[in-house]
Amino acid sequence: MTALESNFKYFLLLGISALLLSACQSVSFECSTLNDSRFDRVRKVIITADDFGASEEINTGVIRGVETGFVNTVSAMVTFPTACGEISDLDKMFPDINIGLHLSITSGSPVSDDPC
Repeated sequence: MTALESNFKYFLLLGISALLLSACQSVSFECSTLNDSRFDRVRKVIITADDFGASEEINTGVIRGVETGFVNTVSAMVTFPTACGEISDLDKMFPDINIGLHLSITSGSPVSDDPC
């Protein structure tokens, strides 16, 4: 992946994030005008950065997203050689970020020697 492709994906993520946040703000505004207590609670948008651990370019984009506050959860792919170290580093840099497992049955290397 070239630097241009990596930056494009990063800015695409930011654009999608901005659209989602904008949509949620308008929904909250419209709902707050209703006389219904169900709409008085705070709404949150969860933005998950996917495929962390798959490549250096993806990791860089995910870290940028977390640093800027656009990403609040990360899904990690543990089937790549450097993934575990990268995930550990991410956890140390951002101890409050939620890191989940990205199930992958076709990418990377098997994590078990058992062929099933």
